[in-house]
Amino acid sequence: MKRKSLFVQYFNLDSIGGIEDLNEFYLQIKLIAGTVCERSDASKEQKRSRLSAELIEYVNGGFRDCGISLESMAFNFGLSASHASRFFKQSTGYTFIQYVTMLRMDYIKNRLVNTDVPIKEIVTEAGYLDVASFMRKFKASEGVTPGQYRSRYSEGSLTHA
Repeated sequence: MKRKSLFVQYFNLDSIGGIEDLNEFYLQIKLIAGTVCERSDASKEQKRSRLSAELIEYVNGGFRDCGISLESMAFNFGLSASHASRFFKQSTGYTFIQYVTMLRMDYIKNRLVNTDVPIKEIVTEAGYLDVASFMRKFKASEGVTPGQYRSRYSEGSLTHA
């Protein structure tokens, strides 16, 4: 059985055969073109939404990997790095690095408050290779060192918010 093209499936082309007036033909073609464009736009938006969800899922699942990068993400999804960068920013409101840093910071703060695991171990678990650099970044972000943060917010602390 021969499969009909998508175009033939969506439009009743028999209606064009009965057209006697050039103006009516023009209106039918305009209607068909408009419908094709609408369906194409909807399909593109659906693909964009799916890609956005997949990129975010990729980063959420891999932020603790010290090798995660914009380039590796782009490669895995068949995108250029510049396209992946723009698309990720449009989808999340954050650059790739900002988003990964935010996930890592949240992970580390949670582990500091809820475990007794040594700070250096938590930092490397989160994907940071340079612990000293992270310590400076954490202090700049939170206003306290990771050890002070742990003391202030850990369970049972009187200063816990």
